[in-house]
Amino acid sequence: MRGKQYVKIFMFLFLCTAYIFAFSHFGSLAYQTYSTNSDTYQQGTMIGPIDISGKSKEEALAMITKQVGDWQEDAEIEFIFRENKITFQNNYFQFNLSESIELAQDGQQNPLMVQLDQEELQKSLVLLGTPVTVTNDLEKMLIQIAQSLNDQNEINIDQYLVKEIPTEVIATIKIETKEDTVEFETLSNLVIKGESSFSLTKFLSENGITVPNLPMYNFLSSGIYQLILPTNFTIQERHIGAELPEDILLGYEAKLDSNLGWDLVFYNPNQEDFTIQISQQTGYVQLDLVGRPFVDQYEVEMVNEQTFSPKTIKHYDPMLLPGETKELESGREGSYIEVFRKTISNNGTVTELISKDFYAPKYRVELTSLVNNVVETEISLEEDTVDNGTEIDPSTTDTIGESVVEETITEDVTSSEESAEEEDTGNNE
Repeated sequence: MRGKQYVKIFMFLFLCTAYIFAFSHFGSLAYQTYSTNSDTYQQGTMIGPIDISGKSKEEALAMITKQVGDWQEDAEIEFIFRENKITFQNNYFQFNLSESIELAQDGQQNPLMVQLDQEELQKSLVLLGTPVTVTNDLEKMLIQIAQSLNDQNEINIDQYLVKEIPTEVIATIKIETKEDTVEFETLSNLVIKGESSFSLTKFLSENGITVPNLPMYNFLSSGIYQLILPTNFTIQERHIGAELPEDILLGYEAKLDSNLGWDLVFYNPNQEDFTIQISQQTGYVQLDLVGRPFVDQYEVEMVNEQTFSPKTIKHYDPMLLPGETKELESGREGSYIEVFRKTISNNGTVTELISKDFYAPKYRVELTSLVNNVVETEISLEEDTVDNGTEIDPSTTDTIGESVVEETITEDVTSSEESAEEEDTGNNE
């Protein structure tokens, strides 16, 4: 009787052990079989900006590989520092796609594993011309851009400098003036906004000054033009007059004329603002351009300077004594010059033409005696008779001489008018 009880207990224990062993073994095998047939990510599973819901590991890897490849080929990351801009190459990022797949958790937002080549980052910053080191926040920002696969990105390196670069006086000019009554105190600060155009006549109008055609305002506009030439500012509108003012150097005139709508307009391509400070001293006006220093160097070069002597137009007066002359207009010399800007950077030197300034000469007008001209004409005619063996009736001498004079004057005046028309056309341009 007792033996049967032992057998029952043994069989019970055996069956329990077999059940536990079989469940653990065959249950695990069944789960593996099921999971192999349905190894896909749950809804809401993301790696970076890529949704891999319902995808297998192989499908997810192929999808991520394609999108990362497209991003590296098409996306742009631009570094901006002052006036310089360079493109940061996308192949400086190393994407670990396999690790991103393996660490991905179902139904969650997962990071795209990215590393940045530190050496190439430093080379890019040197090429850009940054004078100081940058913080680690720049690297973090770049990795975030790569992880999110953003297409268009502009990064201002100024935001990531360890030490902020202070403003300073970038350029200074002193211009002598004979205008003792010129007052520019109300215009002591002209703010040139970043990435915007500046109109001098608009600025004057906003300060309650209607631009009259006075030399003092041409003096101011020409001084500002001379100040900004050795910068990267773009000249959008500028004019010159028919005659170069005495107080302005050749190549630096910028004439304002409210009647003709002439203005001085230029564009500041930098993100930072600049200020033009005006201070008036006895005998001269000082202009200072204040802002953060440029990365590149800018130089103004004047070439091909020429002067043109004025021609003389003679008018004949029978009331003058023989040999007597009177100057009606003294005339003036003409001038020409070409203005270039040189940009010196780490990439070399670039030269651009800014302007070609031409001032036509003004003819000298002289009044001379008619008798002296007739005598000279008779002598000339006699010489022609000897040379050609042909006699000329002296009674026609005066008529011939007057015709020659009139023709000469007509040609000179016509040439003067044509030159003046060309001058006006050039100034308008």
